[in-house]
Amino acid sequence: MTTPMPTDEEIAEELAAVLRSEAERVTPEPALQQILTRAHQAGPTKSTRRRGGWLPVIGGAVATAGLAAAAIVIFAPDEQRSTTEPSVSCAVEVREGCPVELAVYWTQSSLDMVVSAPVTVTSSGNVGLDAVRALLDAESGNPAFVNVWHGFDTMPPDSGPIAEVNEVTHSDGLVTVDFDRPLTSDLASLQGDPSFPEPILQQLVLTVQSALRTDDPVQITVNGELADEAFGHPLTQPLQADRSVISGVRLEAPTQRETVTSPVEISGRSTSFEGNLLWEVTQDGDVVERGHTMGGAMGVYAPFSITVELVPGTYTVKIWEPNEASGSEAWSKELSVVYTDFTVG
Repeated sequence: MTTPMPTDEEIAEELAAVLRSEAERVTPEPALQQILTRAHQAGPTKSTRRRGGWLPVIGGAVATAGLAAAAIVIFAPDEQRSTTEPSVSCAVEVREGCPVELAVYWTQSSLDMVVSAPVTVTSSGNVGLDAVRALLDAESGNPAFVNVWHGFDTMPPDSGPIAEVNEVTHSDGLVTVDFDRPLTSDLASLQGDPSFPEPILQQLVLTVQSALRTDDPVQITVNGELADEAFGHPLTQPLQADRSVISGVRLEAPTQRETVTSPVEISGRSTSFEGNLLWEVTQDGDVVERGHTMGGAMGVYAPFSITVELVPGTYTVKIWEPNEASGSEAWSKELSVVYTDFTVG
């Protein structure tokens, strides 16, 4: 017996019934109810037959109608489309709540040189602000490295941050760090001392520049007004970085945010324990190259050079001295940490 084929009208009625059924299972958007109303106003379905010969003919169409109904999102003319932005990896874009590793600078106990070490904090979304807060809160746990910004005293415990940072902004080639009070120290021998060591100001400059990946100068303000002194000493602003006071790694190339060609030459001068340096190049948080190189040792600075083949893109190079010390001197596993962002064109 031959199964009769449905007419075009019967197929259309069957598909309309399926579409109404599927649409009713979709969570309504504001305008979807209007579609459902119009569909039902077309009248009851005249045929609900499910004869064997029908299913092969309209099965694919029914499935397609169901998928289409499930995918329908209708917007009224005056409505805004609301979309959920995809989550961006913290390695790609630092935002509030992201863990971020910063290079914070301490002064050596002699107050004549500075050295950096990594500090990981939960970001506020402003890495410059995060960096200054980390500097104000930093305690090394090693008497060889001190932090006047944390109220360093010769008799621990330290007195705590010497101020609070209101804001850090970076625009028009200038970084501005705004504090809530004038910068002073409880260390009597420092406050107003004519031999005030500039490396203390370099702690701030180098910490902020590293976080923002910039070589732009830094100016200090207090509640929005340009500061004319710090620690009782006149300030000549803005403050430029002085890499001659950096102990450990002094990276020279590439410079911050420089565009270079591959192979990339990463170079500078350094002094470290037995001359050892470690390095890695990352892209969006993923390590693409890493290795070991040698520089100077025993306080003698010597050149180091690294050559890396990289495809076009934006990268970060990190170089550091592995800390092989023990006891209180092992307060950080990494010393003399530097970060530089660059682009391969």
